[in-house]
Amino acid sequence: MEYKKKGLIGIIVGLEREKKIIPKNNNIIVKNAYGKNSYHAANKLIKQNVDFLVSFGFAKSIKKNIKNSEIIIPKKIFNSKGKFLETSKKHNEFFKKKIHFKTILSNNISTINRIMNKSESVKGQDIGAVDMESFYVSKAASENNVEFSCVRVIFDDNDTIIPKFLSESIDKEGKIKLFFLIYKVIVIPMRILQLYRLSKQYSKSKKVITQIAKSIF
Repeated sequence: MEYKKKGLIGIIVGLEREKKIIPKNNNIIVKNAYGKNSYHAANKLIKQNVDFLVSFGFAKSIKKNIKNSEIIIPKKIFNSKGKFLETSKKHNEFFKKKIHFKTILSNNISTINRIMNKSESVKGQDIGAVDMESFYVSKAASENNVEFSCVRVIFDDNDTIIPKFLSESIDKEGKIKLFFLIYKVIVIPMRILQLYRLSKQYSKSKKVITQIAKSIF
């Protein structure tokens, strides 16, 4: 494990199910925190004396040519106002060398505050995807002089947009409100086809992100 010489690594994922993807290792601490809560989670990891922070998980493509299961290691992370923070070139290169089984994109990422149900414009340069945590994690890292990198796999793209009824069934912590979702499907049974298509896309992207986690962590 090459991280052993690099100290303690803190990893932030948005969801509990993403946390389960990370292999257990004595040199790694993983926390899941959804959206803005990731800033506080990152600061908690910093207080545990981590030497390096990683934002890891899924993202949404906002470009037609960036599809489900593609990998992005961005050079910059933007917020909704167009402000950006840079990622660690050294760690980005390390990750790219370890992920040798698939092409890696270097488009930038913008962090937004809600699930995007359709293609929308975002502020920033060369942005290929959006997530809900990375800028908050990079902000905490920058404020404490801790190096930061980001590795994201595309889940939803222009062909598989998360429907509004599903995003409405997700609470503030990113958890599914199951009974509410079931109600939404009962009201319009055809929605189950959308969930089926999304589940296929999720399985495909999860396979890739699991392989990445085993390779770099």
